[in-house]
Amino acid sequence: MYDDSPEESIYDDFYTYIFKDHSLGYNILGTKETVPALNRQNILDFIKTHYTADKLVLSIVGDLTIKQAENLGARFVQNITIPQLDKSKRIVPAFNPQFTVSKEKDFAQTHVILGSRAYSRNDEKRYGLSLINNILGGAGMSARLNMEVREKNALVYNIGTHYSSYQDSGVFSIYYAADDKNVQRCQDIIFKELKKMREIKFSEYQLKSAKIQLLGQMAQIVENNGARMQHQARSVLDYGIIYGFKEFMKEIDNVTAIQIMDISNEIFAPENISVLIYQQEK
Repeated sequence: MYDDSPEESIYDDFYTYIFKDHSLGYNILGTKETVPALNRQNILDFIKTHYTADKLVLSIVGDLTIKQAENLGARFVQNITIPQLDKSKRIVPAFNPQFTVSKEKDFAQTHVILGSRAYSRNDEKRYGLSLINNILGGAGMSARLNMEVREKNALVYNIGTHYSSYQDSGVFSIYYAADDKNVQRCQDIIFKELKKMREIKFSEYQLKSAKIQLLGQMAQIVENNGARMQHQARSVLDYGIIYGFKEFMKEIDNVTAIQIMDISNEIFAPENISVLIYQQEK
């Protein structure tokens, strides 16, 4: 089933290339060789090493008091022994050269992902890139790539961008699927839009509209209790505090048009963009 889902497997392959020889590039599903070799002791050893008290967070959204939450958490941990610290050392991923890779696959369309390394979750520029991500390929139908590649030229059914930030690195990517004969046209349009981001400064109205759209989408997300619960836990794990929606709003509001151009010139420089293509078998 996994091999029949190119929209998923192409991301895993892209990360394997962009984070070559680093754990961030490993496929979390494993391989045909590693999965059969996995045994119970391997799993227990991994849990003992990495599931430690310094990484244990209980996040609750609901009508509970602090005392009730503490009692609930105690029920799950009072009868088990949890190591205090994860003593494993994280290795910062090296920057690997730009690449262009094409693989023939038995799919109905050609699938393409292009992108580059980006900012970590601790970099202040992440706010500007989050805004750029929404402008180019966010959830709204008015995203630039959706308008240019799909709506105006009818070359794809779906196109989107994705920004993933990690402790010491990040990735910005663009994904789409198209008939093989249309791939070059898609690429030309995409690179044209990236060039606009690098060279054309946003007007005050454009920037304000982009911010309102992103913050509106975020406001809808935080209304979901499940999403809020996960956000709280991740915020504590990543930053040691609950980083709320108001703080995010403030940071986005501080992003300037010049910063948008500067970030675009860093992330979208042609020499930084790598490409992976799942080409239709001929």
